[in-house]
Amino acid sequence: VKPTDSSGSRGVTLVNNKDSWKSAFDLAASISSDQKVIVEEYLNGQEISIEGFVLNNKVYIYGLTDRNFLPVEETDMMFIEDGSSGPSKFDFKIIDEVKSEFAKAVIALGIKNGPTKGDLIVTENGVFVFEITSRLSPGFSMVSEEIYGVSPLDQAIKYATGQKVYPEDLVPKFNHGFSHRYYFHQPGKIKSITGFQSVSESEGVIKVVKLSEFKEGDILDPVTNLNRLFYVF
Repeated sequence: VKPTDSSGSRGVTLVNNKDSWKSAFDLAASISSDQKVIVEEYLNGQEISIEGFVLNNKVYIYGLTDRNFLPVEETDMMFIEDGSSGPSKFDFKIIDEVKSEFAKAVIALGIKNGPTKGDLIVTENGVFVFEITSRLSPGFSMVSEEIYGVSPLDQAIKYATGQKVYPEDLVPKFNHGFSHRYYFHQPGKIKSITGFQSVSESEGVIKVVKLSEFKEGDILDPVTNLNRLFYVF
């Protein structure tokens, strides 16, 4: 059960019994701009994020990661992303299928040039598309050069300013292993903050991304997709 719009899985609930239906409906309706609600089949499987760039109707894919979520039983049946990892755990055959479905969806939506990203899911019944966008992925754009040898920010700037984008600059040069994880806080008042500045200096850390300017004295609500404090690559 989900809103017709919004972001960050806000208001999306997995309903598996009659008793939880009404509260899920009311939550989704309260978030939708038109007060309408979408009810759809739940697909069980491994979600994948994929990123690329389109040049003259050809999709160049440079990034693909397995997404991780907290167990819905621990989050009031809501979907809260824990982070992602790469390279993907799937074999080349499934990865090729994921890339093919992504590329077909991108072209079907009329994205002829520029950056694109998508979320798909691999299930026992095949690959399904959740989302296709015509934008960069904010977090991975900052670390793609270290992971894949591709700088999507550079290419997006070139494209936006009318400069030529070359296909060879969109082809990954390597596929380093990595993990990115969100920090999950406990609700309550922040009494003190220690050690945060040293996180980025830890061995193996590429980047620490703050999602809010949290400080001592702030009151933190229970974790959702929209109020996580920071994440680490």
